[in-house]
Amino acid sequence: MSFSFAFAKNIINYGLNMARCRPLATSLPGLSLQTPSLGGALSSFLKPNNARCLHLSSAHGSQQSEAWLRKIDERTMINNGRYNPKPRKPSKMFGRPQIKGVVLRLLVKKPKKPNSANRRCAKVRLSNGKIIIAHIPGEGHSLTEHNVVLVRGGKVSDLTGVHHKIMRGKLDCAPVVKKTAG
Repeated sequence: MSFSFAFAKNIINYGLNMARCRPLATSLPGLSLQTPSLGGALSSFLKPNNARCLHLSSAHGSQQSEAWLRKIDERTMINNGRYNPKPRKPSKMFGRPQIKGVVLRLLVKKPKKPNSANRRCAKVRLSNGKIIIAHIPGEGHSLTEHNVVLVRGGKVSDLTGVHHKIMRGKLDCAPVVKKTAG
């Protein structure tokens, strides 16, 4: 049986690291450690102490022999038909935990179903020049246009396109007023 280096490399690549399998040298009929056409290049891979595994036997069942194929299939199902997931979009805050910005406009946004309470939001120009929509948490606020606010990351689950929050009690944004009992 004549062997090429590329064929042997492909066999090793597809059969690496499978659990409970026979060594590669014993699983392929006609392959010996002294195959002259290999030129000794793969002899270290094929020795019994370094033996790689390849599922070719039917003793373990067909499901186990296709484990690597099932992993690829599972990965493509998770990522909408792509083997590799889409790269994440970079944050408009450039990886900073908080960033200063100026309020351009105050907005009232409607949430997704089944929620109905209108949410107070602000359009903010960040110090890096990006314009975002940020949620104003808590009841009541004293923000107006041109106020300077501190913005942090944080998605509002029932508002589409709102991925930032304004920090209360920092810069021009007043803290939430505690209600007194009585």
